Amino acid sequence: MTTRRQQDLRRLKKVTEAGWLAASQTLRAKAGEERAAAARIAQLAQDRKTCMTQIATDQAGDIGRTLAATRWLRWSEAERAKLNVGLARLRAQLSREQDAARAAFARDQALARLLRRLEK
Repeated sequence: MTTRRQQDLRRLKKVTEAGWLAASQTLRAKAGEERAAAARIAQLAQDRKTCMTQIATDQAGDIGRTLAATRWLRWSEAERAKLNVGLARLRAQLSREQDAARAAFARDQALARLLRRLEK
């Protein structure tokens, strides 16, 4: 026979579990966004390295090609700065989501322990 309190706690457990699941899904989404932003920055760095190698190995001394490469390098530097700001924002959001997920998980676990004690 269950008491009214146990029934209320079971219902509350469903709510805390749903909160934990929602927080963990949001956390996964933010982590994916952070990984994608870091990958874009890494790809841009790789492209810059390739461009610098092409400039360094250009034996013909094609001034047009060199000017185009330097324009692209200036653009890529501005783009890198913009991407880094975005990545910093994403990491701050990710940190907040981690804190929220931790709190939701802790509530869910505390309620689960309480229910186990009451059911003994």
